[in-house]
Amino acid sequence: MTTPRLVSGRQYELIVETQVNLASDLANGVRIDLPPSACITGVEGNVLTAFNGTAPTFTLADNSTTPVDYFNAASGSTVGPVAGNTAAIGLFYPAGAELTFSVGGTVSPTTGVVLIAVRYYIDGRSNESYTK
Repeated sequence: MTTPRLVSGRQYELIVETQVNLASDLANGVRIDLPPSACITGVEGNVLTAFNGTAPTFTLADNSTTPVDYFNAASGSTVGPVAGNTAAIGLFYPAGAELTFSVGGTVSPTTGVVLIAVRYYIDGRSNESYTK
């Protein structure tokens, strides 16, 4: 009988988190860089200060050939949690990725604050080992 390969390496999930303040961040833009071999495990948003403008929205998308939206025209008009795109969960970026934040709406917003968190792990990395 053969012995199965024991997988003992473990790693901690990493989280990149930022507060996007439209009044100060829109002029230069907001970008989140993900390292090579990043695999997405979750994405969350929370509007901390409602956006101004008419039907204000925000988008966070990657820089792949066919961009994936982590948030796709998500509403910024109400304070509270904003659901991210669950289709982004499990995406793997062998060469890393760049996520770019943008706003929209009938009249684009210029003020407001949103907290964005992207959770991921790095394929092949190990922070500690577990054995019985």
